[in-house]
Amino acid sequence: MKLVRLISCIIVVLIFTIGCKEDSPSEPNETNNALISQSVGTEGGIVETDELSISIPGGSFSFETDVSITKAEKQSDYSDVSSTNWFTIEGIPVDYSLPINISLSVDDVPEGLPLIMISAPCFSTSVNSVRESFYFLEANYSEGKLNVAIPAVSNNGSLLKTNEGGKFSYTVWGSIKGYFGYTSINEHFYIIAKEGTSPLAVSNLGEYLEDAYTSIKSMGFDYSRRTAWPINVKIIKNLGIDGAYSASPFGINRDFIEIKSALLNDELTSKVTAGHEFFHFAQSMYEPFTQFNRGVDMIVDWASNQVTGSNKFKPKQLWLDEASAVWIETKFAKNADYISASYESAVHNMPFAGYKEIVDGNPASYGYGMFPFIKYLVKAEGEDVVKKAYDEIYKSAHPLTAISLASDGDLNNHWHTFIKELCAGEIVKDINLMQLKANAGSTEEKITSLDETDKTLNATLNELSAKIYYFPLDFTKTNDIVPIKFSVTKGAISVFKFANRSLDLLRHSKSIVSLPNLNLLKDEGARIYVVHSLGTISHPYTGSTAASLSYSIQAPQFDLSLYNEMHLTIVCRATRKNTAGDSDVRYEYPHSQNSVLRIDNFSGSFSDNTFSVDFMDQKGSWNAEIISASASASVDIANLKATNIKLDLNFKPKNNEFVEFKQQIHISELPFTEKYDYLKFSLRGADIGHVITSFMDREDEYPNLFIEYMDLKFDEDSYIGLTFYQR
Repeated sequence: MKLVRLISCIIVVLIFTIGCKEDSPSEPNETNNALISQSVGTEGGIVETDELSISIPGGSFSFETDVSITKAEKQSDYSDVSSTNWFTIEGIPVDYSLPINISLSVDDVPEGLPLIMISAPCFSTSVNSVRESFYFLEANYSEGKLNVAIPAVSNNGSLLKTNEGGKFSYTVWGSIKGYFGYTSINEHFYIIAKEGTSPLAVSNLGEYLEDAYTSIKSMGFDYSRRTAWPINVKIIKNLGIDGAYSASPFGINRDFIEIKSALLNDELTSKVTAGHEFFHFAQSMYEPFTQFNRGVDMIVDWASNQVTGSNKFKPKQLWLDEASAVWIETKFAKNADYISASYESAVHNMPFAGYKEIVDGNPASYGYGMFPFIKYLVKAEGEDVVKKAYDEIYKSAHPLTAISLASDGDLNNHWHTFIKELCAGEIVKDINLMQLKANAGSTEEKITSLDETDKTLNATLNELSAKIYYFPLDFTKTNDIVPIKFSVTKGAISVFKFANRSLDLLRHSKSIVSLPNLNLLKDEGARIYVVHSLGTISHPYTGSTAASLSYSIQAPQFDLSLYNEMHLTIVCRATRKNTAGDSDVRYEYPHSQNSVLRIDNFSGSFSDNTFSVDFMDQKGSWNAEIISASASASVDIANLKATNIKLDLNFKPKNNEFVEFKQQIHISELPFTEKYDYLKFSLRGADIGHVITSFMDREDEYPNLFIEYMDLKFDEDSYIGLTFYQR
């Protein structure tokens, strides 16, 4: 449901029959406020007043019980459209097996669609309270009576049949007049609306629902567990929420949708609400529970309207139902930047709270706040990932296990990348680290001195969570080069700077991030934010763990004579304008989506800060032999960068398909990244286009194979890394 997902169920009141009554089943008794109370056994019977008659077929009940009829108060939303008194029927066993027939006397021929409305108390997990759920049943009018059958619970939807003696009640809300029905064009939806509602608006809603039916089915969702159509859709004035999908205790074929009437005047809201609520229907086809257990096994103190029981049958994927239903609204809004009102009203820092929130907090609210995670997964894996996850849920997989299986077991890596992109503002428009910090809070750690410092900040993080650290630069600036290193014991870190009203991601790493110079950041007036993300540990993913963040301020110490190996890693993925037309052409270097050019083990030495090497007879990564090559790079210690990096290669293909050819890669500079027993200089993303001075591929006698890379637009997956090792 949108804003609140109703798991519509008849609440079982665990009251056992107290002995057998001495009165004959055929002789009604007047008890308390009941108009009538009568014992009914396995042979069935009729319980009736002057206005209401209940006919119970033989074989419906498995034990003898008292069935009573009490006059009820009219529900205000329907008081003006009801032409009869209202009644509460109590004492129906939870395991009745045949439809119960009801006849209600009416004074006049019903206006419009003849309806009888019944209700039963329903527990909503979203608001943690009991709510009436209403069923409109079309009645047959004959000789001053409206006749209708209250359906029996389907065989696969036992209302806790093992709980012998369990009973429930429902209210017959009388004859409802002044409504009309409309069947959508493909007959999948039957919409019931009050007379005066725009027929055009109702038919439009039917069109939106049919579009949702087709679109979601095209994603691979299977509706075959429902064997009877159409789905009833009620238009309600005072629903209190935009829409609701309710899982009926009478079986999947009786599930229904409710839509607030005010939405019919807003095309966009009607479309996305129709898609959202129908997606809840599609999700319910994948719940591995009996019909009753699709709801919540709750015991209710009806007088105080308080839940007093357990929720052991609550679907664990309720949060995922809401998160993915909020995501799917984007499909029907046909706008990638569309943000659901459900997410706008949610607590946006839910991804920081951790999965334990689903146990200790509100699953539906957690789901609304986790919408960006579904949006990220779809971007990373394709929308098929959602259907694959529900396939695993149907096999009884935990929802997080299901997501992991649907994304090739990469849930941890996805989580860290998701947190990085969410904080960078790449997933939800106008939501980034600065907005998230306001809700999620942060731990502040001022850097007041540039003296050598090693400090550890301890924290306890829930699984699938994140924590924000804020480092104000409160020291006196110097002209020195002062690097800082951040590291975590578990999880991953993303380091951001905020300067000149702009948020920039500086580095992301599974363990360690180094920034080359705190003084330069101080010069910019920057503030440092470190986001520490923790993925999953083990099923059922509700644990917490100690996960510390450490930072170290150290003066750089470079003894270049110790370094005698150079490694160069290059991934260039880019687009350039096609000179023969207006289209963009995609280039990748090396020429495979998943390959990386990695030239290792250049053994040489530094001389006056310049590392140089000549070598030959080494194997390249594309089935060719390097017959001669040279590499060189200089390290600018004063400014912590590698400069004038050159790699010149001469190749001979093994298959002799081409003559010898050359490759030339020249790079002006790379910034210092980190230092351990190695020195690393690297750059990622579009910035590498600014430092490449020459990038030639296959300069040989085939001019059409020659590519000059200088005017390419590099994307975020592009990377150049230069590392010097001590061998």
